[in-house]
Amino acid sequence: MDNKNILISGASIAGPALAYWLGRYGFTPTVVEKAPALREGGFGVDFRGRAHMRVLEGMGIAGEVRRLQTHMGERVVVDETGAELVRLPASFASGEVEIARGDLSRILYEETKDTTTYRFGDSIASMTQTPYGVDVTFDRGDPCTFDLVVGADGLHSNVRSLAFGPESTFNSFLGYYVAGFTLYNYLRLRHTGLIYNVPGKCADISSGRHATKATVWCCWATRAMARPSAAWAPGWRSWARTCSPESWPPLAAITTPRSPATKKSSGTMPGAARGSPTTPARFSRHPPRRRSGAATGSTGR
Repeated sequence: MDNKNILISGASIAGPALAYWLGRYGFTPTVVEKAPALREGGFGVDFRGRAHMRVLEGMGIAGEVRRLQTHMGERVVVDETGAELVRLPASFASGEVEIARGDLSRILYEETKDTTTYRFGDSIASMTQTPYGVDVTFDRGDPCTFDLVVGADGLHSNVRSLAFGPESTFNSFLGYYVAGFTLYNYLRLRHTGLIYNVPGKCADISSGRHATKATVWCCWATRAMARPSAAWAPGWRSWARTCSPESWPPLAAITTPRSPATKKSSGTMPGAARGSPTTPARFSRHPPRRRSGAATGSTGR
């Protein structure tokens, strides 16, 4: 079979997962990643239902995913005083098994490193489609020709921008910004989390497999901003400094990308780069209704 030389941009989750299946069926995948090494951290990735579990089993990684799972339990919705409003079952946010994004990325890399060429610390600079494939130049590496280029590089896809134009042409702002970071687990949470939600704002703090660390997730409604990283109010910064955050990522706009229309192209884009909405499912403009007792049943994301 011809046309087996495949370039994938992005070494997070989708890229290495695709590289696994391509390698399994006789293709020759190359993954290029602008970061100098695998990116650590990130939020939980949950798997639920027979379809998800069969994929993990078919890839031979179900056991390792279970070994490194977060073991997250119930999450507690609280009011402004910290009083409990309702408990959400573990399956609400964590499914049958949940693993930190960084741990899942490492598993996929280990499964594919012997059958995939990884080029860390590099990025695609240009792509030119020809009758013989796609001529690709890189920021650092030597140019090469591939039969197919896959943009598995997320919402701000470099491949999409190079092939079809500026990101602003395809992304629709949904009215929210989100920020996440890790800090010392000063609340001493153990496999649980707290959620505070009011109209237009939500904050979530949780701790799973790493007992000394907590993950914070914040989301709020606002107008589109030219410089969203400057939107942190002094109060937020003071609070975060007190809690000693390990890093301060820039704010991210929640958007829905639109797939570019093409007649013929030697490129494809899975996941967020193609058109999956990125709206966090646990955020609501409406305040929670007060309830007594524990939540029952299972609610999907």
